Amino acid sequence: DPLLCCGWSKSRFDTRPRSAWRGELNRLQLLVPSPMSSVWGITKDGRPSKHTESNTGPRRWLVIESDQGAIDQQAAVLLHLARCAPLVLVVHSGRRSLHGWFLVAGQPEEKVRKFFRYASALGADKKLWKPEQFARMPDARRDNGNRQTVFFFNPQPLHAHAS
Repeated sequence: DPLLCCGWSKSRFDTRPRSAWRGELNRLQLLVPSPMSSVWGITKDGRPSKHTESNTGPRRWLVIESDQGAIDQQAAVLLHLARCAPLVLVVHSGRRSLHGWFLVAGQPEEKVRKFFRYASALGADKKLWKPEQFARMPDARRDNGNRQTVFFFNPQPLHAHAS
């Protein structure tokens, strides 16, 4: 029952156990890709918050997203990157980009950093390196009503990781 930090917006969010979000997740547009280590953390300017780097747990996912190029070009980049790390999920942002969710749990930090540097060289948004950075909630709706459609889901790496 991992702690999830989810948001209705970047400024309105909460951190709760997964079970406490039941029935609500499809109404939220944002999600911190990795589980949180605690409900509360401290911001860099010393304030308590439920969405901080200090209360984000170990990185489980690295989300790669780019607003550059057409959707087909973005998909090609994600497929290319899938040769380097397991691509589990691709979510359309409901606007103009694809978010590729790569499973990186248990990988050495330097290997993950090298992968992200390569993805950035191919146009990935550098903000998503921050473990606490919000990504688009799969299969939910943006504030403008557009659906954040799941275009691809491959659960196989999850089963291999659990073994």
